[in-house]
Amino acid sequence: MDPRTGFQAVICKILENHGFQSPSEFGTDDHLKLEVPHLMPLTIARPKEDRLRVSHIKTRNGDLLTDPLVGFDTSEEPWLPIEFEQLPVVYEFDEDGLDLDDFLELWGSNIVKQGFVEQSISDEL
Repeated sequence: MDPRTGFQAVICKILENHGFQSPSEFGTDDHLKLEVPHLMPLTIARPKEDRLRVSHIKTRNGDLLTDPLVGFDTSEEPWLPIEFEQLPVVYEFDEDGLDLDDFLELWGSNIVKQGFVEQSISDEL
């Protein structure tokens, strides 16, 4: 199974739990913020058409930081990871796609295990 498809399924499930059947229904400049106790919040944002960003966020010295952040081109299936940021110094961007399969497989699994999908269900109730 393509790991991006697995990660994509996790994020789509969270979006569905908030009433969005696809990222295209999620408004440009909209975002979701999911909070699970003792973990950094997970955010999903659509900065522009055919783009989706997923990140954990934290505040340090009053600054909002993402760690990690993965940006996707959602114009085709499966989504193509094109942006990656992991503090303190990693930032990559490539419109042709980044090789993040192993990272996305692990992160998608962690998002589920840490309760973010379950939290998105209770957020909707």
